[in-house]
Amino acid sequence: MSFDYCLVATGGDCAAGGLSKENTFIVLPKDKSFFTIVKSYLRNQLEQDFESGEMPIGTISEKFCKLRDEHHDLGNALIDCGIFEHKWHKRTDWILAELGDDGAPLVSFKAIQAEG
Repeated sequence: MSFDYCLVATGGDCAAGGLSKENTFIVLPKDKSFFTIVKSYLRNQLEQDFESGEMPIGTISEKFCKLRDEHHDLGNALIDCGIFEHKWHKRTDWILAELGDDGAPLVSFKAIQAEG
């Protein structure tokens, strides 16, 4: 059985509260021909988040600069292959999600704090 996937905006320009009132989602090609670049983009996004959290306040590490530049290049590659449409997609945080039978992402953004 094959599942269809999409990218769902969770923060930034194309997420609710950014330039949009709702979280945008982008349906990925069914043949998964661009999965490698999407995986690289999402992994880079997560690495940037970790690096940002580990840097002392008021500093920018060389590693963060490299990750940022790589993210920019990966975002341009996603534009070139037709996954992203514009720079605002690059300025958005994304997660990978399955699509439900109704064509909508199988995600929920209502969250509660974990106990403990």
